[in-house]
Amino acid sequence: MRRLVRGFIRHPVLAVVVVALAARLIVAVASYVLTDGYLIPDEALYVELGKAVVVHGLTPDKSYPGYGQSLYVTTWTFSAPLVGLFDVFGASRLVEQLFAAVVGAAMAGVTVAIGCTS
Repeated sequence: MRRLVRGFIRHPVLAVVVVALAARLIVAVASYVLTDGYLIPDEALYVELGKAVVVHGLTPDKSYPGYGQSLYVTTWTFSAPLVGLFDVFGASRLVEQLFAAVVGAAMAGVTVAIGCTS
């Protein structure tokens, strides 16, 4: 245990990424197993948009007329990889939650890295 703590002290960015990812993965898997619903309203929108594109072959605008394309373009850095993951693994709430967990942990690491250089 001391070795782990010393490693985390020497590598704070890695420590934050590991802890953040573990916490997010636990919440993602638990919420998928224990509930049928979404944790936040936006989550449903991203999953349904991705499903419409991958499963039904619709353009974002056809799935959400007047709003879909704008949503897809403004959230492209999240939506495009999510659509790609849905294409590979299937359109599932769990896929979206795991992707969001990884992205969130990465952003936590970036935040610490920026703070360590200041």
